[in-house]
Amino acid sequence: MTDEPLETATDGRPSDQIIDIDQIPTASAQASTALIGVRQYFAAQHLWAARLMAHLCRAREEQLLAEVEGGAKRRVDKHLQSLAIGAVMESVAMLEAVVNEIWEDAAETEPVVPSDRLQGLSSDAIALMRDLRTQRVERSLKLMEKYAVLLTCAGKPPLDKSRRPYSDVKALIKLRNALVHFTPETQWDNQVHDLEAEMKHLVPENPLLRGSHPWFPQQPLCAGGARWAWESSMRFADEWHMQMGLQRSY
Repeated sequence: MTDEPLETATDGRPSDQIIDIDQIPTASAQASTALIGVRQYFAAQHLWAARLMAHLCRAREEQLLAEVEGGAKRRVDKHLQSLAIGAVMESVAMLEAVVNEIWEDAAETEPVVPSDRLQGLSSDAIALMRDLRTQRVERSLKLMEKYAVLLTCAGKPPLDKSRRPYSDVKALIKLRNALVHFTPETQWDNQVHDLEAEMKHLVPENPLLRGSHPWFPQQPLCAGGARWAWESSMRFADEWHMQMGLQRSY
């Protein structure tokens, strides 16, 4: 599996995706005029964005490593870190969208066209998901709890929390949260950061800052970390879809 998004130009760049606005149905409220509804999903876009960020991050890292070989000093590069942060954010956003889309489709009480995304689920499972959604239960749940609740609704066994990709995604969400809600802290050289203890064996070492301290936030914000983020999210979503008996839609 490569760092590149699913669609790439012939020269290796991610291709531009152009949407013809004239082809997008719009809603009309005029009297005696048929109404057209548009239902959009965004999980695939988040995944595409995460892969794009990882692809660009890899290119930037290779450029910097070449400069180091030419005699330049190793340094923290804000351009590189920005791309890695983007990959982390979009990878978790993809996970948020996947479970929300399935749950929202199930919440439709009288869908004009039954969602193909729910094929494989029993009517009882969909009804239970709808009831919980109507009661707004999902608003009190954390992201991974949403996935677990829908498995229970479908009468499926839970995913194994002790192995990958569950452990990867759990760490990824913690990394995202630490970046979003960042607070400065003094890190002593004889201390191990909580994220380092959980993630160091999961995320490839940053080749530009090999052996440097502190580990967080610089070490995981590299091309290897960016790729790990989207791959972990996609693998988890794939495994969850299989457990649910659903076809992936991203």
